Amino acid sequence: MRIYLIGYAGCGKSTAGKKLAKRLELKFQDLDELISHSEGKSISEIFETEGENSFRKLERNYLHQTKKLENVVIACGGGTPIAYDNMEWMNTHGFTIYFEMAPGVLYHRIVHSEEERPRYKGMNHVDMMEKIVDDMMSRGPVYREAKLKVKALDLDLEALAVRVKKELAV
Repeated sequence: MRIYLIGYAGCGKSTAGKKLAKRLELKFQDLDELISHSEGKSISEIFETEGENSFRKLERNYLHQTKKLENVVIACGGGTPIAYDNMEWMNTHGFTIYFEMAPGVLYHRIVHSEEERPRYKGMNHVDMMEKIVDDMMSRGPVYREAKLKVKALDLDLEALAVRVKKELAV
């Protein structure tokens, strides 16, 4: 069983994913961490040196490698589902959960995040908020192809774990 967590940057996929995996007694894998560790560079460095298109190709290759993993919750990058046929691939090879969150909340989480996010590097606050809103408009239809959609703000992980077990009949 593979559970793919998708949603915009800052929605809590990695943080909640670790806790969800523990409740479901599964392993946890962060796709960005897997890429960064394997490539020996941060995601920001890959974006800067190779560009977003090269990163998306690399990301797709690592995503496809997760097919070898079993009994795992995988937190994907915010752009993972929208590149190539990744969303369809995840729905075919696992169970997808979309962590929904309002653009304003995402903005506050991203702007105050210590983690450097390459897509917002050098942006002022207004441009950052506009980018989040624009991205959510374009990505939303793809994100909503997930098999399960949850409100990520104040997420009840115990209830989510019960729901996932029921959905997957585990």
